[in-house]
Amino acid sequence: MLVSKQLCLLEVVVESFPDCSFQWYHNGILIENGVTTSNNTSTLLKPVFEDMDVGEYTARAENVLGSVTSTAEIKITEEILDGVKPYFIQELQPQKVMDGEVVKMTCQVSYFMRWLFLC
Repeated sequence: MLVSKQLCLLEVVVESFPDCSFQWYHNGILIENGVTTSNNTSTLLKPVFEDMDVGEYTARAENVLGSVTSTAEIKITEEILDGVKPYFIQELQPQKVMDGEVVKMTCQVSYFMRWLFLC
């Protein structure tokens, strides 16, 4: 289960020789965007997972010797199972500058969330 409007990253890894080609399907329809493949690993990235993305995802790996598939059903929940509120790793620091000078202020923020995937 994912929280609506969050990133979804699905990855499969196979062992084979020769290397495999991969296809991803959503509810039986071939997915053509958001897939990267390298060294028998294939990743499907959905930067913003929406209601229309709910359903069954299947990864198919194939080489000249055969094929395998793996399927998972992804659902949306409004519940975050576990987490930590955002916090600053590096806070903004005071700076003295002259009029007309360019100032660059940086900070780093971190957070953690754990999701439940039903496969």
